[in-house]
Amino acid sequence: MATRTWQYVPGRACGFLATAAVLFACGGSSVGGGDAGGDQSAPDAVQEDTGPEIQLGPPCKSISDCGEKTECIQAMTCWQGHCQIEYEAEGVACGQGCFAGGQCSGSGECLGAELKECPEQDGNLCTLPKCDAVTGDCIEETISDNSPPYASSDCWVGAVCVGGVQDNTGATPTELALECEAENALVDPYGCVDKVVCVGGLEGCRETSKPDNTPCFTDQDGDDELCGGHSCQAGKCKVDKTLDVSCGDEDFPKECEEGCRECTGLLCHWIPDPSVPGKATTMVRYCRPVAKPGDLCSADPCLLDQICSLGSAAEGPIGKETLGKCTGGVAKTKEQCAEQMGKPPLPCILAGVVCGKDGCALEQKVADQWCWPPDWKCFDKGDTYCTHLDAGEGWDPQTGCHTAWVDLDCNDENECTVDACKANGTQWECEHQPIEGSACEDGDPCTVGGKCVAGVCAGSVPKCADQDFDPCNDPFCAPLTGDCLLPQTDGIACSDGSACTLSDTCAGAKCAPGAPLSCDDGNACNGVETCDPLLGCQAGTPPVCDDGNKCNGTETCNPATGCQNGPPPICDDGNKCNGQETCDALQGCLPGLALTCDDGNKCNGQETCNPATGCQNGEPPVCDDGNKCTGIETCDPVLGCVAGTPLVCNDANKCNGTETCNPVSGCMNGEPLVCDDGNKCNGTETCDAKQGCLTGIPLVCSDGDVCNGQETCSPALGCVQGKPLGCDDGNVCTDDWCNPQTGCKVANNTAPCDDKNASTTDDVCSQGVCAGKPISCDDGNVCTKDTPDPVAGCKHDPVAGPCSDSNVCTDPDTCAGGKCVSGPLKVCDDSQFCTTDSCHPVQGCVYTPLKDDTPCPGGLNNYCKSGKCTCVPNCAGKECGDNGCGGLCGTCSGGATCVNGKCQTTGFDPSGTYGITPTVNYSCAQNYVSIYVTTLQLSDNGSSLTITPAMNTCCTMLGDSAKDKQFTATCTCPGLCAETYTLTGTFNTDTTFTGTLTLNYTGGFFCYDCAKKTFNVTGTKK
Repeated sequence: MATRTWQYVPGRACGFLATAAVLFACGGSSVGGGDAGGDQSAPDAVQEDTGPEIQLGPPCKSISDCGEKTECIQAMTCWQGHCQIEYEAEGVACGQGCFAGGQCSGSGECLGAELKECPEQDGNLCTLPKCDAVTGDCIEETISDNSPPYASSDCWVGAVCVGGVQDNTGATPTELALECEAENALVDPYGCVDKVVCVGGLEGCRETSKPDNTPCFTDQDGDDELCGGHSCQAGKCKVDKTLDVSCGDEDFPKECEEGCRECTGLLCHWIPDPSVPGKATTMVRYCRPVAKPGDLCSADPCLLDQICSLGSAAEGPIGKETLGKCTGGVAKTKEQCAEQMGKPPLPCILAGVVCGKDGCALEQKVADQWCWPPDWKCFDKGDTYCTHLDAGEGWDPQTGCHTAWVDLDCNDENECTVDACKANGTQWECEHQPIEGSACEDGDPCTVGGKCVAGVCAGSVPKCADQDFDPCNDPFCAPLTGDCLLPQTDGIACSDGSACTLSDTCAGAKCAPGAPLSCDDGNACNGVETCDPLLGCQAGTPPVCDDGNKCNGTETCNPATGCQNGPPPICDDGNKCNGQETCDALQGCLPGLALTCDDGNKCNGQETCNPATGCQNGEPPVCDDGNKCTGIETCDPVLGCVAGTPLVCNDANKCNGTETCNPVSGCMNGEPLVCDDGNKCNGTETCDAKQGCLTGIPLVCSDGDVCNGQETCSPALGCVQGKPLGCDDGNVCTDDWCNPQTGCKVANNTAPCDDKNASTTDDVCSQGVCAGKPISCDDGNVCTKDTPDPVAGCKHDPVAGPCSDSNVCTDPDTCAGGKCVSGPLKVCDDSQFCTTDSCHPVQGCVYTPLKDDTPCPGGLNNYCKSGKCTCVPNCAGKECGDNGCGGLCGTCSGGATCVNGKCQTTGFDPSGTYGITPTVNYSCAQNYVSIYVTTLQLSDNGSSLTITPAMNTCCTMLGDSAKDKQFTATCTCPGLCAETYTLTGTFNTDTTFTGTLTLNYTGGFFCYDCAKKTFNVTGTKK
């Protein structure tokens, strides 16, 4: 082992020296510990240490001059002009990329490294396993198209590679492949073996398993009602509790609605997967629907004693499937419904009992209406209702009614009518006789001269009128006091008398000046125009534009912009070699200074001057002699072209040939050595950079298996498989195989087979012979005689006699020609208008209800309901009252009573004077229409509503009664604006309402600025 020496030098703290480079830096000598003039007076500082040997190499300028660093070199540097290399110790393991198993020589070389052997990885004979020379990894190299696989196959003869995959299109399957194919045809489709494929070698045929958790079956009778199951686990069929499933509501067919489910059960089966056409390989759970006739059911909550019967039927995957339906039943009585709801059978309760899709219910409005007396319009029925509790005074325990009748006041508060409550036959009602010609007050303080006409106060005229026609102070009448007032006219058009203002408008009852009149005629050369209040616009004084400067041209006047400079003189003679010309304000254009263009640089050519573009570069000299072997020529600014350095092309590698230099392309590789002797039996030859071609390792072809024949080596192909032994004796009842050491073997089996007898089944091998069991020839047809036949299997000869065609609608059925012939059809008739009568092959007579609401003969409200003619109550457009079937249309809540089909609140009278907040104050159409509302008078006679004073005194607002606490009243005034006034509201209490007042103007020219206005208001009774 070499020694490494460190040296102590005074004044420098060196310590242990790791490399020669550090030693030189500290001023010591090179390796060897010799005298270099250092201080030797410190013997304690001299020590020895073993380590890698450091050697000085050839001269260098950089580390790239010292060659490539290998794994047998620890360190390499260029220090003080010499390469310094630190080698690994001799015997250290080495080898890179595809070579391994070598040892370092101690002089930087790796000796004894061998090529890595790469095993087969993907099982594909069209991808060759080899070592990647770049990465050192084992890869699979694709064999070129139409070339044979790199090894022969036990399954195919004549196969080629295409696209990296073995193509057997033109190949011939071997006897082994045919055996594997025969085994594959016998695979149980519902077991755990997916298929049998030929792989060759000792294994021969290989079974591939289905994925784990695939459902499988140890028997295939399909009668497992509980749907317990098995699944594949590691290729074996094992019990799987996760497949113990049942059938629920979600498994019913789509055509089975909710109503049929209580009459239909589900049986669980496993069946061949219907989604796989042809030969299925898996089975799936199937829930078969089966009707349950005779069970009690309750599809209709309004019926009792309903029974399940057969519904529709259809052929399913494993036979007949039937759906049940709930039919029959007796309607619940009103007493039964009342008992179910926990209510006593009082007459008013029973009158309101109904039964619908949700079962028994009580319609309180109908029960309340039963308690009301005949339609006496002069009585308030708001406190009359049905109850089963003793509410005190007025309660009748026999009927369940509570009654408290109050006389109604017929006063309509109209001074133009005489009011009274009179009998009209058996009815009582309010009567209002109109008064004619009497003076009256229409309630509007802004009108005078009213008289009664046909029960209405009419003929009133406006109290206030405009006298001076000044639009800024047109008077109007205050609706509350009747005073004539000046309105808010701000913004109305007027004239202030000045010719210098436009669009004057009213402000504070006076005419205010509008925008100033613009007198500018748009021509700046005419001067600035002015405006006189009496004369209007006046002309201005034209401007003077000349400034006396020769360099900005002659000034002119532009009508749009005023004075502007003229075009400046062009002081350019067009020759850039003469320099840049200038301009003087008094003298005009002056000449420029001529250009100097030479820059003294020989590498960019001789500069010249172009009159159009000025100084321009000359043509640079071409310093390339066109020969890459002489190096790259350069240019010196002072000397001109300078010669290059010739190329050196030798890379010292024998494997890539002798390099040469081409004057056009430069260094070129030599012709690489071909190290292949053409004999694959000699192994693969290699090339060494220093030694050249090296011989390969001869192939060993024998695999020791007598079953696949004697292997040989072909110089062209390499190892070639021998001819496999043929061990098949042609008997399906014997198992034939080959032992790799001893050869062919034969043994009897119990495999399925075919004894060529069509009247036997389940043929199996026994003692080397094929035999089967007799089949059953019963075809289930009573019209045939069934006998076995060795050729046809079974014969079925026709016989005579009675039979059944499975159709209950035909009788009697008889055999003819081997088939069951149907008898005459049954006639079904239930004498009901609302059913369609037919006969079902399984159920017999079926009476299908017509569509609900089909009109029945006789009666306006008589319609089909659930297969029977039923009176259908008609409450369209009515909130309460007679429903046309002897009942009532609902009840009125909150103490309201039914009047003319509408609920009205008893004891609630909206009539009275109401203050309106906020005050509605609005003017438009240049004050042609003005609205000012602070109070309203509401009059409600129980059937209609009148609201006064009318909007703008032009009409009276009318609407339906407000006794249901909601109202809408409207009126339309004739005239130029044709304004419509609508008040809509809801009473929150007996004395307050909230609503909206809408003013809609549909008139012409005068109403263009009115449009539609809406005010949210609140009314409070005074």
